[in-house]
Parts: sequence; structure tokens; C-alpha cells
Amino acid sequence: MNEISYEIKQNYDDFANVNDNRCIEPIDIIVTLGFYPNEISWEIRNTNGDILYEGGAGVNVNVSLLPGKYIFRAIDSFGDGWNGATFTISTCDTKILSGTLEDGDSGDFPFTICGVF
Repeated sequence: MNEISYEIKQNYDDFANVNDNRCIEPIDIIVTLGFYPNEISWEIRNTNGDILYEGGAGVNVNVSLLPGKYIFRAIDSFGDGWNGATFTISTCDTKILSGTLEDGDSGDFPFTICGVF
């Protein structure tokens, strides 16, 4: 069984931007290198399973998400976890999700944007 560890800020609803009556949240995603960065990848999926964003290790990217529920999927191609690499998802310098893939080939980390749902 895959082991995952992460923190999530409860009741997150700070610093929302409003555009056409919908909250559009600028999100920063940081994924560190760890010991085997070539094995690491990640995806952000919506509740339908659609991949909205994806990337690898050693990145600091900024994306925008509408209100809703999402999944950060951590992937390790070798299947032994992220070996020291971590991820952090934040907005306006407020961490909403962080963690690592302790073991296995993938792990799902759910989070909600704007605390609407």
C-alpha cells in the first residue's frame, strides 16, 4: 500500500480574487528535487479526473484554479516514493497543502479552493 503524508489547512477561504462572480485563485506549486528527481512527476486533477496541470521535480509554477475540489497526484516512476522530495501548494503566502510520497508509485492529496464546497 502506498504511504502518503501531508498537511492541509482546514476551512481555507482567504485571499480570493473575484472575476465574473467566480473565485479565481492564483496557486503556487513548489516541488523540490529530492534524491532521484528524474523519477518524480505530479498532476492536478479535477473531480472528473481530467488533468489540468502537470510537471516534474525542481519546479516553482503559478497556476489559476476556479473554486472546487481538486487532487494533487504525486507520481514516482520507480515506485519507491519521492526520496526526500516534497511539494507545497500555497496562495498569497498561505500554505494550503504540503507533503511527500513516502512510498509507492503514486498518491492522491485532495484539496479545495476557496472553501466554497
